[in-house]
Amino acid sequence: MSLIQEPSVGKYANRMKGLFYTHLEPIAVSTKGPTSTPARDQTILEYGVTFCDNSILRGMETLIEEGGRVEAIRYGYEYQRPSGFFFFYEMEQTPQPPGDKDSPIDAATQIRKPYCHLHVGAQKESIDRLEGFPPELRKHDGPHYGTFRVSLDYVLAVIVVNYFPEHKAVLSALNLGDFLDRTRTQFPTAYHLI
Repeated sequence: MSLIQEPSVGKYANRMKGLFYTHLEPIAVSTKGPTSTPARDQTILEYGVTFCDNSILRGMETLIEEGGRVEAIRYGYEYQRPSGFFFFYEMEQTPQPPGDKDSPIDAATQIRKPYCHLHVGAQKESIDRLEGFPPELRKHDGPHYGTFRVSLDYVLAVIVVNYFPEHKAVLSALNLGDFLDRTRTQFPTAYHLI
């Protein structure tokens, strides 16, 4: 299931430009991209946004067009705060083969690095001065927390709600329908909080 609603990579890239240069204007001080690199039957989009508090979002999506829709087959969205704290949503291009579902080794592999996962930590250069900071949370060396498939719109919503709540009007420009539908279905008692 595609989280991208546009029928072509070009239209999706144009929508991203609109988000970056218009809707994020109150909180973004500079943007780069999206730049497009065709590779065989895929297109790789790369972009970056620097926000007014000097935090940075860097993103990469490998996209394919199939049957009149655009599908992300790989992505990476990294958001870094000036303090060095970061989160990084990642979807690997090739899921690990299922293997023997009853094998403890296969189960451990699937849990350790799920197809869609989240890294959370701090850049090494930012935390070297902090005694006792867990080494497993430095850079991307730490755990891979399993997550559902996300989109650029979802990551932007996470950033806005958590770091720029006074600008939550930006949320109206984001395609959050799939996320909201999943939330309503999976967590019906929490729906009133959204």
